[in-house]
Amino acid sequence: PEPEPEPEDEQKNEPEQEEEDEEENKKLIIGNWPNSMGDTLLSTLFSPYGQLLEAKIVNDCGIIEYDNQESAEKALKQLNGFQMGANKLVVTFASNEISHILQMENVNDNASESAQEEPEPEPEPEPEPE
Repeated sequence: PEPEPEPEDEQKNEPEQEEEDEEENKKLIIGNWPNSMGDTLLSTLFSPYGQLLEAKIVNDCGIIEYDNQESAEKALKQLNGFQMGANKLVVTFASNEISHILQMENVNDNASESAQEEPEPEPEPEPEPE
């Protein structure tokens, strides 16, 4: 009996699941992001590694999404542990659960108690025309 080098089961993933995994692996969560630094700096720091689809800060975490997994992996390798002022960045791949939780908290932030718990003024360079 010959030993099989690679089990074939691994390659027989359902296409739907593969797509989902790929989607997750293009998104990074950046923990320990300094409060004083905004979205612009976030995208400036991460843009050299690939085409950014999204770069925003939610609840002191950066959320970065690239157009492909390779870029996300490159950025993670280069910037995990990167020193930003007094903070060391913690870069990890986002799961759908984490992204969803962050999105939910962001929605709650605008209209409920979490905004009152931590009254941190966020300087926004864009003027808001009314």
